[in-house]
Amino acid sequence: MSNKEIIEKKYIEAVRGIKKEWYDKADSKLYNYIINLPILLQITYLIVILDNQIFNGGIHQYFVNGYGQFAEETIEALFKIGAKKKAYIIQKALLLVNSEQYSIEIFREKFIKF
Repeated sequence: MSNKEIIEKKYIEAVRGIKKEWYDKADSKLYNYIINLPILLQITYLIVILDNQIFNGGIHQYFVNGYGQFAEETIEALFKIGAKKKAYIIQKALLLVNSEQYSIEIFREKFIKF
């Protein structure tokens, strides 16, 4: 099995339990689901989402589409897989988006209600 096939398989496994309505509501169900995934599935989900969002519309799209609520976890995931430069880029973007320097909990709460 190729790396791409393994990633696709793990991503499908990660999103299996996500409910469509979680995307339509300003609550923390999606966030809680993702952070409670087994670490391999969580990392796969976070990295695939980041890659897809940036490829389709840039870092701006990643944040505007609501995935910025996972920015801290995504930065950690990038460090775990050795993608330090990308982690630093997302870290800088998070500092720009969260220029008020809210705690990550308040930032996430404001973000999902945006």
